[in-house]
Amino acid sequence: MHNPYQEVPSGPLSIGATDITTAVRLPSVLSYFHSLYPKVNLSLMTGSTEELVNDVLKYNLDGAFITDPIDHPKIIQEPLIEEELVLIIGASHPPIQTLKDLKRRTILIFRSGCTYRTKLEQWLREEGIFPLKKVEFGTIEGMLGCVKAGLGVALVSKSIATQLEKSEFITCYSVPEKYKHVTTIFIRRDDIPVSNALNKFLKATKECFKDLDMTNSL
Repeated sequence: MHNPYQEVPSGPLSIGATDITTAVRLPSVLSYFHSLYPKVNLSLMTGSTEELVNDVLKYNLDGAFITDPIDHPKIIQEPLIEEELVLIIGASHPPIQTLKDLKRRTILIFRSGCTYRTKLEQWLREEGIFPLKKVEFGTIEGMLGCVKAGLGVALVSKSIATQLEKSEFITCYSVPEKYKHVTTIFIRRDDIPVSNALNKFLKATKECFKDLDMTNSL
């Protein structure tokens, strides 16, 4: 019987991802996938979880990487990896003695619709903490640069923080259990068949994510 998944994939493939996933995990995935299947014309769009869900629902994307599960009848979702979150500040920044110190600190966040932002704001609101100033970023690079420069405090994945901490650019603080985990999930519409290209892409993604986890645990 003919199996389309055994064919070499080609043609367009449109994938979306959050900025953090794009910066931390996807470079190795994209490089590996392109080396295996150069005939696939892959395009990548970044956005917040909220934006990416909407683009998948509107058929603008074949699939997308988001953070944390969603509840939608038209969405198929596959959890890929769980990550721990930490609070970071620049090493030159005054240390955080208590959570109340955050009232006087600038909070660095992503645009509306980002899971990281939602978790940080919910946590602070639950503690009755309303920072005097927030600065919004569109990229993880811009945010991390400002953290290292001492501008303020941010919530990021521990995998990012660990690399920066090794260079003595930042200091990490733990996050309450309720807010300390995010799950990277791949979503797609339930009424679109999985193409050969998407099937191969997901397989390559899982292989690379597994390799990254092993590297981070060393």
